[in-house]
Amino acid sequence: MINKSEILARFSKVYQSGADQYQCLCPVHNDKNASLGIKFQDDKVIMHCFAGCQTEDILKSIGLTWNDIMPNSVDDDWKPSHRIKFNPYAVLKSMQDDYLYIMLSAIEIRKGNQLTEEDMDKLDKIAMKHKEIYEYLK
Repeated sequence: MINKSEILARFSKVYQSGADQYQCLCPVHNDKNASLGIKFQDDKVIMHCFAGCQTEDILKSIGLTWNDIMPNSVDDDWKPSHRIKFNPYAVLKSMQDDYLYIMLSAIEIRKGNQLTEEDMDKLDKIAMKHKEIYEYLK
């Protein structure tokens, strides 16, 4: 496995959020609030983007493969089928922009303005993400 510092060097605005846990900007989407969680556990690296980006896409964007972060997996094509819990602070921090977007949308509706199809799609994605987070954490 590639060592921790080499992996973390591939990301921007990295900070430690727990024991062997880090938050950083996700390289796949236009991230401004460190929505990517990275956890080092034994010989594995677990990555989760709270905006919904796929780990495989994250790996491609930083020039790594599954074998780089899961070297002792039985099946080379193995991919995590479940999410790893991150601390509650990291979850709430990732939702901060969502709440701002919801509030700005509510203000526009209150003014009598219609939301665009793009805005409605984004609100739908936010709702689905929050439901998924809730279901996972309950």
